[in-house]
Amino acid sequence: MDQVVDGVLSVDKGFLRGERDQYYNDFTIAFWRELFQNSVDAGATNISIDIEERQPRRYGGPDGPEKVTNICFLDNGHGMTAEVLNDVYFKMGRSTKKDDGGSIGGFGRARIMTCFSQESYSILTKDRFVSGDGPNFKHGSVAQQVAALEKRRDELKGIEGAAAKIELDGIKNDLSLLTDAFAGAVKWMGGKGFYVDPVTNRMKWQETGGFPGCRVEVDIDPTPPKSWSARPGSPENMKKALREYLSESQLPCEVIVNGQTPEEFFGVTDGKLQARKGPVRRVLSVDGPDGKVDFATVHTSEGKKAGFKGSLIVRVSGASMYRKEIHGLEAQVILEIDPIQSRNALNANRDGLKRDFDREVDKLITDLTLDTDTALRDKASKKEEVKGQKGAITSRAPDLSAPISANLSFEDKAKVMVRMEKAPRITSLEALRNVGLHQDIVEKLLEKTYYGDGFFYNYIMGNHGKEDELHAQLMKLRDGLYEARRGVEWFFENAGDLARNWVLSGLSLVFEDEKARRQKEMDAGIDGVHDIYISMESTNAKTKAAARRHHPRNWDVNTGDGKAMRSLLSVWTAACKVSMESLFDLRPAMPDVTWSTGFIYSLPEQVYQSDKARQVAIAAQCVTLENGDFRLLINPVNEDGTLRFSLTNERDLRRILALAKHEVAHVPENHHNETFANLVTDLDGEVDQKVAFKRMKAELAAVTAAYSEGRARVHALDRSPGPRPAERLLAGALGNDREAAAEAMSYRGDGVYEVDTDGAYARLVERDDAPEDENNNGNARRYNVG
Repeated sequence: MDQVVDGVLSVDKGFLRGERDQYYNDFTIAFWRELFQNSVDAGATNISIDIEERQPRRYGGPDGPEKVTNICFLDNGHGMTAEVLNDVYFKMGRSTKKDDGGSIGGFGRARIMTCFSQESYSILTKDRFVSGDGPNFKHGSVAQQVAALEKRRDELKGIEGAAAKIELDGIKNDLSLLTDAFAGAVKWMGGKGFYVDPVTNRMKWQETGGFPGCRVEVDIDPTPPKSWSARPGSPENMKKALREYLSESQLPCEVIVNGQTPEEFFGVTDGKLQARKGPVRRVLSVDGPDGKVDFATVHTSEGKKAGFKGSLIVRVSGASMYRKEIHGLEAQVILEIDPIQSRNALNANRDGLKRDFDREVDKLITDLTLDTDTALRDKASKKEEVKGQKGAITSRAPDLSAPISANLSFEDKAKVMVRMEKAPRITSLEALRNVGLHQDIVEKLLEKTYYGDGFFYNYIMGNHGKEDELHAQLMKLRDGLYEARRGVEWFFENAGDLARNWVLSGLSLVFEDEKARRQKEMDAGIDGVHDIYISMESTNAKTKAAARRHHPRNWDVNTGDGKAMRSLLSVWTAACKVSMESLFDLRPAMPDVTWSTGFIYSLPEQVYQSDKARQVAIAAQCVTLENGDFRLLINPVNEDGTLRFSLTNERDLRRILALAKHEVAHVPENHHNETFANLVTDLDGEVDQKVAFKRMKAELAAVTAAYSEGRARVHALDRSPGPRPAERLLAGALGNDREAAAEAMSYRGDGVYEVDTDGAYARLVERDDAPEDENNNGNARRYNVG
């Protein structure tokens, strides 16, 4: 009769090896990552690694491997106690690493890969020693382990047979393992920490608490992996994986490999074997229970020492988790995950990220692929908006409904007939631009006609019964539209020549009137300022000083302060307005855009430009606010704080207009992709440079006029105590005769003086003490400006 049996699940080493090979993308890389993570989490500042090919520590009988890759990994961290070994290390899924912000790991699976699935392993930590083979292990104090081994060795003496010999060989190897561990620990501790007991002649720990850290020795599984894509653990592969791991990381500890620095061991002569992170260029966030949670910072490097250009390296506390290739990226990008968020963000095997976090990284990769420079701009740079008298600017598409719905006047009908005779034959979408139209406008007219509205429908109804070829074609076109809602392609395929010409000529007429009306509104000029957005992307002392000096709060037409920056802002805004109007001509179905202008302060940064790296500063930028509004910014100063543009130089005006077209194109198209490039090309063709320059110069003239009154007033220098500068200059011209100069200046109020130079000279020469020149003409002092 069957009985109820209490049991414990047993695990075969073959199962553990299968878990290792399937759970990790590459166990040779993961092996080093997990060992280093444990050491960094344990506070280690020094790590020593020895790699060699040798006989295995534990013989698996006559069929066991002859050679294995032996790895010995020592650190000086806080080690593991007996309780941690018992209650955590040898209990799957348990971990001492909690959400304390100081631990990288904490999933409790890595030891399957580092130890349990390998040929054999041992751990020396504090006064504890573990030796194991797969799920089988021996755990106890060093003294207990030595005593048990020696006792069993004595019991086997004199016993014949293969089984006893194999067990004795195993004991011998276990004792040598302990001896080597002791020797390595003594060497690691500089000869301290151990002594030889004179009674037992055995090595014992001093009262220092044992080995101050952890020593893990592993014989790597030499069996070929089941998957052809998996990398076997040969000495060459383990060394290659170690180099790859170290070169991706920037560890907070010193590492020694086979008694050498990593650079010496791997023959690196051009710096340290590590990936140094550059400045923070972006912060990644996910939605948390209480709002946005920042979980990672993005860093870039583009110089010669950036060894992983075209890669995204995901790290925690400088320790590499995994690396992802990004096609077309010319920079090395490092994603540093906040240790506090690492367990929330990383998958259990640390080869990837959980869904929400991975989605944000995918967005970053998309941004990097489409537009590296924009994607890596620091989203957390210092920003400020100065409210202007005129607020933000709202640009709208032409009103499609009103002009289409209007009835054509008698004069308009006549104009349409004239246009039909002169207009080119338009048979395709591409040719619409020749008459100033867009397919969206034609679509709107067809939609209106379908619903019984629009000047086309009204014209037919108003000429009911008229019998000519034009009217017949228009009636046929209307009837075709009644059957179903039709598109532009159908229009071009089915409209007769006369009907098509009449419709397009009528459309171009009504939209010219609409465009003229919009232009009149736009030409109101800048009689104040709009909201001014300021972004401090990157600065030095000189650009910071320039930003303070040119800040809008210092602008004052009464004192003349801020004229240069007010002029640049006005010219830049005019260029953006012209470009925005052209954008709506190209895309008349776009929704309204609310925008304003401002300044971005940015220093040159090294950017790889397909052939080489160059120092490039942001010239302009389109910023999208959280509410969907846009801010079009221009960089006003050079690295030394001097003004970047001369507004009287036509070349600089061309540059400003080109920048405006580029940034306005970013309103509908965020990335530098093919669609964006096509839109910039269309804007280049659409914007009339002569018209744009006229409006830009008009805005410059308006600012100059606003400041002209201020220039005639007393300036800051004139407010100092003593004579006015004009008075001093006049006195110098009059031979330093201050009395004559004072008589020549009349105060007219509001800080304005009127100077009568001719009267001053006349009064001077009439005075008895007027000095004479060498010809006795009495006018020497007139030219003595001294």
